[in-house]
Amino acid sequence: LRLVDDIETPRNDTTHLWGWVSSINIDESGKRLAMFNNKPPRVSILSTDNLDLISSWGTEGRGPGEFLVTNSWVGFRNSVLYVFQGHRTSLFTLRGEHLDKDHPEKRTAWANSRVDWTSGLDDDGNCYFWDEGLAASHVVIRRTPEGKLQKLIDRKKLPLEPQSFSELAVRFGVLRRGDVIATFKEPFVLRTDANGVVRWIRNLVQLVPMLRAEYDAVEKKESLFPLTAFWADQEYVVLSYANPTQRIRHPMNFFVVLDSEKGDLLRVVYAPENVRRQPPESVNADKDESISYVPSEIAREGKHLFVFSINSARLRKYELLW
Repeated sequence: LRLVDDIETPRNDTTHLWGWVSSINIDESGKRLAMFNNKPPRVSILSTDNLDLISSWGTEGRGPGEFLVTNSWVGFRNSVLYVFQGHRTSLFTLRGEHLDKDHPEKRTAWANSRVDWTSGLDDDGNCYFWDEGLAASHVVIRRTPEGKLQKLIDRKKLPLEPQSFSELAVRFGVLRRGDVIATFKEPFVLRTDANGVVRWIRNLVQLVPMLRAEYDAVEKKESLFPLTAFWADQEYVVLSYANPTQRIRHPMNFFVVLDSEKGDLLRVVYAPENVRRQPPESVNADKDESISYVPSEIAREGKHLFVFSINSARLRKYELLW
């Protein structure tokens, strides 16, 4: 990866600060990047070319087109911006005009807190959500524009333990025609077709030996696998991880890139500035960039990867060097 740009605010509006960005996404043209900021709750649309601010809107409240202060997911389809919050889905034009098509959602308060990890959208305007609760029979629910609910990905047909489906472990992305790519607490990534039938499934520990030591520690402590961000589109699946290796000249954060069509491992990549330069005991976390920048949201467009880090509140643009 090569760092192309790194901003804390858009250069054309340095007063436009970000407090807690819970979701980023790119439109079909590849020219606009949407961000949902929790505090204050608002949508920001930036140019993917120079990261300038194009438009921004948001009012806190429960009225039509207003936002709660909560994690939210944003996505584009057919020049419409969708904002998924735990209690409803709202539709807007790209200039922020509310389309008066709010859809109420029936989701638990716990699920609401992670709606940004477990939401998606296909070309037909179908909305996808995590099928909440450990007792649920399927992983994903699809809601059509007419309000019909369809269950996808039968949990019993997956080689995973029940705890892998907990709300803090499932993340998924929806492809344009309704295929779903998902990852879990267990180090598996899978792709299903639009009917929920599994097309491929991959064990990341087998593909990426660097993850073995951390996965062994996770199993002993019964803690979560250290996935920090996830992205899926028609070409690539990108997952970012915090590297447990503390040795000098090793990356502290890295990205695993899979081929979306076949599930094959393409690359394990990282940026030079994320390589540890000092021994762990001598590092000042506030000054060492390899420690302080941890990806929390990622999106890809063409040969560029856009990465946001909550702990540093910075948006970065990387070039994929292959």
